[in-house]
Amino acid sequence: MQVAGLMHEVLHAYTGMNDVGLVFLAPARLPTSTQPAAQSPATWIIIAVLGQPDMRIFRYIGLLSLCVLTVVTVRAAWDVKSVSTNIWDQSRVVSAKEFGPENLKIEFQRFVDTACAGRRLARLMVAPTEQDLSMSIDVMMPFDSIGNGTQVYSNWTRANPGMGMVPAGLSVAEVICFSGNATVFVRRGGRFSTYQIRGSVPANEFVVSSTRFSLAGFRFSDQVPRMYVRSATLPTLPAANLVREFLERSVGGPVTTYFRTDSVFWIQEGPAFDPFEISQPRVDADAFLKRPFLACLPSTSGHPCSIEHN
Repeated sequence: MQVAGLMHEVLHAYTGMNDVGLVFLAPARLPTSTQPAAQSPATWIIIAVLGQPDMRIFRYIGLLSLCVLTVVTVRAAWDVKSVSTNIWDQSRVVSAKEFGPENLKIEFQRFVDTACAGRRLARLMVAPTEQDLSMSIDVMMPFDSIGNGTQVYSNWTRANPGMGMVPAGLSVAEVICFSGNATVFVRRGGRFSTYQIRGSVPANEFVVSSTRFSLAGFRFSDQVPRMYVRSATLPTLPAANLVREFLERSVGGPVTTYFRTDSVFWIQEGPAFDPFEISQPRVDADAFLKRPFLACLPSTSGHPCSIEHN
């Protein structure tokens, strides 16, 4: 239903039509490079249906064609893992019992002792429901593929004044290993807790040139990892280059790095909020659309960091 609501808003923002409906075809399993067909994500094809058809349907036939081809991935078993020599990223749904404090301690300690061993960056995120997990993992919003993507993005942003806010009742936990530290973060609705398994510094924090930064999230796949970095103020471009160098040394390879002063990285295919941020300031939509951010391609690209706008 979240997917349906999102696609309805996208279509309404793009077309201005209120009479927009959605029909979902039955899922079909497709094999991936790492999973056999029987275990691969269930793939849903979305078809947009415009109610009370009139001449406007021909104007938006291109959008309809796009929506027919839009694929949304729904994890079948909700145990998703991406692993390389230096990086391990995993997320899965656990039972209510497994989400209990003592069981989480055992599971996270086991992860630190095994998956984190010998790796530069590792993360395990768990949640007691698919909804909690799907809201918390780093996800890509499908706007930049639409012809008038900027306008859709702008309209959808203004229609969602709670941007950056952790959804009420969210329950999720993770352990992250980075730079010799391993830290657990747990959110149970309005309650938040954290503790160290290894080291003395929160694993999502680091200091470069006397400036503190927070790792709001990362996306790891077969391509170059993307790192999402939050700071109180945007660093200068030379300082951002130093942070990129630090991150590339830390993970043992090239990375793409984005810097923001908030945790709303979804236009960069990152998190829509930080589920473990204790204070969640509401992000004003108009200010967000005007707010600059920094983008640093991998150092191997030969390009310096640059100032970008939404």
